[in-house]
Amino acid sequence: AKVVWPLWGQLPQAVQQGGHTWEAAFGKTAKGVFEHVYGDESQRLQFMKAMHSHGSVASPAVVIAFDLTPHSHLLDLGGATGHLAVQALRSYPNLTATVADLPHVIELTEKLLRENEETADLLNQGRLRLKTLDFTNDTQWNASTWEQTDPRVDIIAMGRILHDWDDEMAASILSRCSRVLPSDNDHAGILLAEQILNDDHVGPLGTNLQDINMLVQTEGKERSLPEFKGLLNEAGFSHVEGKRTGQPLDAILGTRRQI
Repeated sequence: AKVVWPLWGQLPQAVQQGGHTWEAAFGKTAKGVFEHVYGDESQRLQFMKAMHSHGSVASPAVVIAFDLTPHSHLLDLGGATGHLAVQALRSYPNLTATVADLPHVIELTEKLLRENEETADLLNQGRLRLKTLDFTNDTQWNASTWEQTDPRVDIIAMGRILHDWDDEMAASILSRCSRVLPSDNDHAGILLAEQILNDDHVGPLGTNLQDINMLVQTEGKERSLPEFKGLLNEAGFSHVEGKRTGQPLDAILGTRRQI
């Protein structure tokens, strides 16, 4: 409420200028506001739990929207509490996974996972790993370094990451993902958990409302399947499918080749 309500109060201005109004609402940049509002551990934890509650409803449907059986190791990029990775491990017994996020997030992620017997066992068994990673930092996306320190990632999942960013940044994130996926694996790809707009951007209503929410709060937006295809194609994923899940988030799978 400290952030959302003041920004929605600037909705007319946001529509007119085609972007968020952080400075008008708070007199400072978006980064400055987030550092203030989520600057301490209790506030970060509250935010992560809120995102977990929403994401956990959709994760079971997202991970079975496409058959992930051919994959061996999933990277949950910007995974926060790891609900997407955990659900994938539940659904695919032969899969292993890594949750990757910023250092101060991963610290809380481990605390939350170890509070639960099931997820603590996944950590102890080595099926679930944690990795500190900034997906906006290009220097951390060196494929040879990854191969030396991590299981060979062949599927990268992102839950509500791309909708926070404009097309340029979204394309950069997908390009980095493509860089570390094995080029000799036809199954290697990207799984996105996002809301899919209709092709004409009229509906679904909940996705339209979330699109406005992105307008007033972020540099991002909700996208249609053709828009996701365009971004994924540009990053080298020539085969893209999208599926409505009937849950708050839909599923999009991009692979380099049609399987």
